[in-house]
Amino acid sequence: MTKISSGYSNLDRILNGGFECPSLVTICSRSSMGKTNLALNLSEIFSSQMIDHVYVSYAETYEQLLDKSNICCRVLNELGNIGEKIIIIDYMQLVVDGYDECISSFLHNLKKDSFLLNQCVILLCQIDSNLIDKRQGHRPKISDLPEGVESYSDQIFLLHRRDFYDSMDKPGIAELILVKNRFGKIGTCELTYDSEELKFLDYTPMRQKPTSV
Repeated sequence: MTKISSGYSNLDRILNGGFECPSLVTICSRSSMGKTNLALNLSEIFSSQMIDHVYVSYAETYEQLLDKSNICCRVLNELGNIGEKIIIIDYMQLVVDGYDECISSFLHNLKKDSFLLNQCVILLCQIDSNLIDKRQGHRPKISDLPEGVESYSDQIFLLHRRDFYDSMDKPGIAELILVKNRFGKIGTCELTYDSEELKFLDYTPMRQKPTSV
């Protein structure tokens, strides 16, 4: 298998070097957590690393997508090019109907094609906010995912920002929780989220100054 760096050192650490090719990676969250922004950031990183990839967006119009990112128009125009190593799809529920059998069939074919073409597919998936917002702590769970996602995904990330619910609770910090990893261990990666620039950045904890005795 081929490893492709995510561009985030904290994320690469829990991925043991980067995304696997071939694989199906699913990034899930409720709406407004920043799934699309994270996917666009990853696409920008892949472009800077000269990694061939395609960003497929059903969530934004072409004009909106260009406004949100400096991604080269080539990424959108080369949709369907089987030579690309990474395919980012934004997002699953806008591609298939919400019926379990439709989702399972879509995921089955997506994973089959990714292995045949030796590609890493990064699929965004929406979680019903009603399942999370009434829960104490508002943390997403793997059981919140639509039927079939857990079975077919090689890796599943849950994106969570505490400051979405309480601006004083870990402000500017996003948690990317790896809850399934067919290739190794699970864990949590913390990223810094700049809500003004819509950017996810590597998180570096501030070191406290030693207290004088």
